[in-house]
Amino acid sequence: MRHLLTIGLLCCCLTVLGQVSIGIKVMGLTFHPKPSPHPQLYPNGWDEKGKWVQIGGVFLTVDWEVVPNRLALHAAQGLMLDCSNQFAGFSHLGVKGLYRQGRHTLGASMGPSWFYRKTWRDISGYVDEGLFAYNEKWQHSFYWYAGSIEYDYRISPTHSLSANLIPGWP
Repeated sequence: MRHLLTIGLLCCCLTVLGQVSIGIKVMGLTFHPKPSPHPQLYPNGWDEKGKWVQIGGVFLTVDWEVVPNRLALHAAQGLMLDCSNQFAGFSHLGVKGLYRQGRHTLGASMGPSWFYRKTWRDISGYVDEGLFAYNEKWQHSFYWYAGSIEYDYRISPTHSLSANLIPGWP
């Protein structure tokens, strides 16, 4: 509870210093460009090679515009069921470039990200690709260079529809 109050207070302070946008986004689909060594582990896979997999999750984003309509500090926290229907998440902090034209906004964020999931080591058929560090119950990876690309269409002065691409490995 203390952390939520701290985050709320921080968001209130940032609104005094500039425009803050808060978003709640739904995740639904992931694409693996290279074939998976274990597509049989994906119960919601759309193809035999494990390239397209339906996932479920939400992520919260906060953007603080430090240069109006051009540059923002960007934070995202995601919680989801991964390709094997197990709990996973990611945390991202970055700098986000913005381009606005009327109701349209295009943004690209770059900065460090941390990806974590419940370990797959106990799942029969899992092939370790060397992408994660392990502890007893979790797998995790940290990336200095991760980011996202986002398109927003403003439907009212305070609401937008958004489409996001979060390229990443894995």
